[in-house]
Amino acid sequence: MQSCDVEDREYQLSLYTYGLKTSLLDITSNPYIAMLFMLSSSFDEYREPTLFLFKIDETLHRDKHLFTEVRKSKLNERIVAQKGAFLNFDKIFMNKHFDVKKICSVKITLNFSDDEYVKKLDHQIEQITKLLSEDNAELNKEELNNYLILFENEKQKLEDSKKQCLKEIKSELSQKLREYCVENQT
Repeated sequence: MQSCDVEDREYQLSLYTYGLKTSLLDITSNPYIAMLFMLSSSFDEYREPTLFLFKIDETLHRDKHLFTEVRKSKLNERIVAQKGAFLNFDKIFMNKHFDVKKICSVKITLNFSDDEYVKKLDHQIEQITKLLSEDNAELNKEELNNYLILFENEKQKLEDSKKQCLKEIKSELSQKLREYCVENQT
């Protein structure tokens, strides 16, 4: 590959769009689309979504960094509609003397804090387990076992609740984007 221009590599761009790993990292100037990308993975397991904000000077970083704009073509209409561009890591490999200018960035991670609640649940589980191990005829073992199951299930539901929260956020973002597109087309 002699050229580093994304336009010259439209088929690679197309493969990237459909999930193939490439040396391109897509970025957008639309914050709603960026947040939607942040939540684009499936929700089979909970992972903390992360959003990176880059302060890109398009004239400086086009020549002195990995930043590459995208021009509209039939193969990349979707990326243009998303106000997309790329960080093109082939620029580094194609030119050993590449004069890189640092792009300032901020990392935002969406974190659900459940530590205190989990501690309380663990404490309750520990207390019930301790009571169950005692040889006390006055204790209702069946009721204690039911509470133990209840607390353990509650702990398990925390992960499901986090995933559900992310699904709701993604749904609301999608709705806002649809509203935004409709408003801007009129």
